[in-house]
Amino acid sequence: MQKEGGQRPDNVFAGKDGNAYRRGGDGGWDRSGSQGWSKGDLGNSDVARDLGQHQNARSMGEGREASFGRQGGLGGGRFGGGGFNGGGKR
Repeated sequence: MQKEGGQRPDNVFAGKDGNAYRRGGDGGWDRSGSQGWSKGDLGNSDVARDLGQHQNARSMGEGREASFGRQGGLGGGRFGGGGFNGGGKR
């Protein structure tokens, strides 16, 4: 599966145990090893909870980024432009 523009999806996460994980098709986590990707039987471990939190944070950030772009980014949207004019004496 690829994102717009031919980019691969951001679905690889670093676990606090030092391993690389990605979300599997069944909703579980797959672990990267010397033989490629295999089922990472994490159950309800601290590593699984941590990976889920990282995935949720990344998803929220992607949503905010998309919303920011639709609003015109900096200098556009409902707040208009302007920018920073300093704050000291002139």
